[in-house]
Order: sequence, then C-alpha cells, then structure tokens
Amino acid sequence: MDHVVKTLKVDLQKSARTPEEILQNRFVGGNALVVSAGPSAVYWRDLYDVLPKPLLLVCIKQAIELEGASDLCNLHFCNTWNLKNYRYDRSRLLRLFSSAPGDPPSLQSWDIRFEIHRGAGGLEASLAAIEAFEDWTLERRGSLRPWGPGMMYESVLFTLLHMGVSSISTVGWDIADPKGSNSHFYDLEEAAHSQNFRVRQIRKIRRLTSISKGACIKRVWQYKTGRKYNLAGMMSGEAELISKSLPALSEWLESRSVSLSCYTDSAWFPSSLAKDPTSFLSTLE
Repeated sequence: MDHVVKTLKVDLQKSARTPEEILQNRFVGGNALVVSAGPSAVYWRDLYDVLPKPLLLVCIKQAIELEGASDLCNLHFCNTWNLKNYRYDRSRLLRLFSSAPGDPPSLQSWDIRFEIHRGAGGLEASLAAIEAFEDWTLERRGSLRPWGPGMMYESVLFTLLHMGVSSISTVGWDIADPKGSNSHFYDLEEAAHSQNFRVRQIRKIRRLTSISKGACIKRVWQYKTGRKYNLAGMMSGEAELISKSLPALSEWLESRSVSLSCYTDSAWFPSSLAKDPTSFLSTLE
C-alpha cells in the first residue's frame, strides 16, 4: 500500500486537481481496516493479520500510537479535538484533518483538509439524525463535510467509499462506554506519563518568546509535552443517536456495494452489526 500513498501524496503536491478528484477510485475493490481509539482497538493487529490483502490501514487520532500501527498505517484521520503531537514518519502516510469554522487551531500540518458544516441546530441537525448519507458523498460535496457527530460519519467512511473500497472493517469504534462517555484504550496510560519528559519539554517551551499568552501558551505546552490539547468530550445523547443510526448507515453502504463489519463488544452496536473482537483469534492458532 505504500506505493498508493506515495502516488497520492505526489499528486496532492503537484496536481492542479482537487483532493477529492485525486482520491477518487484510487483503491477500487480493495479492503480497508479502520482502527479507532476505543478499548477494542487492542485487537487491531490480530485482525490486520487475517484480513485479505492488499489492505488499506486507516488510523483515527491516537490509534496511530498503538504498537506497530505507525509502521503500517496508510491514512491518519484527525479533527480539531483531542489532538496530540503525533510522532511518526509523515512521508509514509496520508494525513487528513477536519475542522469547523471557529474551532481552535491545530499545531500540525496536513495533506488534506476538510471543512465541517455544522449549520444551525443541535444533534437533531446532524447527519446521524437526518441520515441523508447520499447527500454528503465527496462527489457531491467535496471537502465540505457534514457534522456527524464523529469522524466516522463526517470524513472516514465517505473517503473510503470515494476511494472505491468494497469492504470496511472497524475495530476500536466502540462509540462510548456504557454511560455514554468517551472511552479509550489509552486512558490508563495517560496517568503514567513520564515526569522527566514533562520537565524537559517545559524547559523548551520557556525558551519560546513569540507566543501569545493564555490559551495559546497552554495549547503549545500540551503539544510539546505530548499531551492532548483542544480537549472535548461527547455531547449528551450523542452515543444514543449514533447507535440508533447505525442500521441505516450500514444499509446505505450496502446500497453502494460496500460491506461494513464492526469488531466491538460495545452495547451501542446492534447485534446485527457487531462482531466479537476476539472471534478471529482462533484462526491464528
């Protein structure tokens, strides 16, 4: 898959075509594995090993930090919220970023940028509520993306559809914990962040003299110390809404000849869509 990414990056840098024109049908009939940052993400490598190749590996945000993921990842998706200073070989993968007008800034560079159209209204105005999936393909709307909520609904699935994949498997897309709050594979790891590392990076930040005060200083400090910045959580009712819309999303993808398999033990997924994230382990013995 490295040659696919390399060609895409060259075209994005040198071609006068739009990103959506460059992405279109670049992986027709292929398989994609999307690794999100939920607790079930710990099974990503086992699933990667048994899925048919060639396989497009897609990492969302901190999923890129799973052991071995940065070496195999082809597409890395991020948005404004809960960002980090991702340390990886940027030449090996395509970096895609989405934000809405008025969002706080990102401190990194990206290969493709999407703009989120939030419009008026709350969750009832989001794509998960309206379920107008066909209206928001990249062919129709290009880099203007709907408010999901969530990157899977806003940019990830639409991008893979646009590239021409025929099957999408997800792991780590657990939506939320049983109470409807964010839940990640790395939550315990963050509590053990190295104090020595923080001290070294704080000394570097003190040497920065051209930074404005307040929120900007805090954001740069978080970025330099490897912490998340632009922190945000889930909205009340968000998990329930996404869960309710999943059957319609799957049916729409099937109408576009794309199968969706979700490896998760999350109760937010209907039994018709959820697959046991350990069910494929017996094939490795």
